[in-house]
Amino acid sequence: MKFLVTGANGFIASAIVEQLLQAGHQLVLASRRGHTGFPVNQVTAIPMDFNQCLDPEEWKDYLQDVDGVINCAGILRESTSGDYERIHFQAPQALAKACLDCGVKRFVQISAVGDAETSDFIASKHRFDEWLLASGLDCTVVRPSVVVSLRGSYGGTSLLRALSALPWLVLLPGKGEQKIQPVLLEDLASIVVHQAENKGDAKTALLYAAGPEPVTLRDFVLAQRQWLQLPAGFCIPVPLSLVRIAVQLGEQFGHGPMGLTVNTLLEQGNTVPADATTAREENTGIQPRSVIETLRLSSSFVQDRWHARLYGIRPVMLFVLSCLWILSGISGLVHGQDGFAPILNALQIPVAFQGALVLATSVLDIVLGLAVWATRWRGLVLGCMALSVMAYTAALAVQALDYWLSPLGGLAKNLPLLVLLAISGVMEKQR
Repeated sequence: MKFLVTGANGFIASAIVEQLLQAGHQLVLASRRGHTGFPVNQVTAIPMDFNQCLDPEEWKDYLQDVDGVINCAGILRESTSGDYERIHFQAPQALAKACLDCGVKRFVQISAVGDAETSDFIASKHRFDEWLLASGLDCTVVRPSVVVSLRGSYGGTSLLRALSALPWLVLLPGKGEQKIQPVLLEDLASIVVHQAENKGDAKTALLYAAGPEPVTLRDFVLAQRQWLQLPAGFCIPVPLSLVRIAVQLGEQFGHGPMGLTVNTLLEQGNTVPADATTAREENTGIQPRSVIETLRLSSSFVQDRWHARLYGIRPVMLFVLSCLWILSGISGLVHGQDGFAPILNALQIPVAFQGALVLATSVLDIVLGLAVWATRWRGLVLGCMALSVMAYTAALAVQALDYWLSPLGGLAKNLPLLVLLAISGVMEKQR
């Protein structure tokens, strides 16, 4: 069979694509940049931005000979107003309409568990779910709870893993009594592939994918800590009022999972409704495993511990780099040409150009220090920072060797700074 998978570079889609390839299917993988990590003949990659692909005609060329569509595209926060509406409703609606016109047999929608009245993220997802189920397409809507994998993590699950790995203590929102019903990524992928291949009897279905029973956030975090082979820590309840302040700051100034959507899903609880049809063995042939029990019976690796502990350090590293560059720029503006004259003279910079050079490099430092928070350009910004450090280090190393031995470290301090920049660059790719 041939399937089109959207959001193909995402955390959930990665496992679905793996299982589809292992089953021998041909795939068209749609993602914003059109790149995939699967260099095999079974895969065709196409660039499709859900913020733009709102017309059914834009999809039809890619649906030729396609038997089914699996929509994994989604975002946890809006970059601009209307992103939820476009990405979670208008774009998949256009895709589904194109499927109806092209005679595509199956459509599987990856949605989410939650209360639409408490979250715009959930509301936009569920609005499309309802439209799809009434559209006339043979379709399945799958609503997973918190998705966990022992092989890796992304977004909110990375944040929970980082909370599990703090030195000596475990920070719990409130008392950690919030209920979640986590499902293993691999089990979710099996359910989705089963429905895409239309092995079940139901032509149209709404299925909830979750573990066998709800667990508290505290139990889940402690189970992860044990899986990471870390010593038991002191559980510290964090007042929800402080958590909400941190979330608001993350929503305004951050780009990671620390935002309103993840906090709302966790604070309100993320469990399957009591009367819901769940993806159990009797209706899919698949029995989702207990995440807690799987953690207890599995072994983590050193890479898991590195990721869990470095995840929380990464924003600190970026903050330090940002402050260093901004303060360096302010220092240049404060001290001016006179303050930097000894260094500029050592580099044999003509006096006539020294003032302009100090001004230009000071402004550049401030711009780079601020630009490091621009997620889309961060890799480029970190590269520019590294190049600037290497450039003046090399110039002084040739023209003024004494600066290597100057008080308080001098040029020698640039070597660990370059290492920090390199580590930040390596950690920049989040999935």
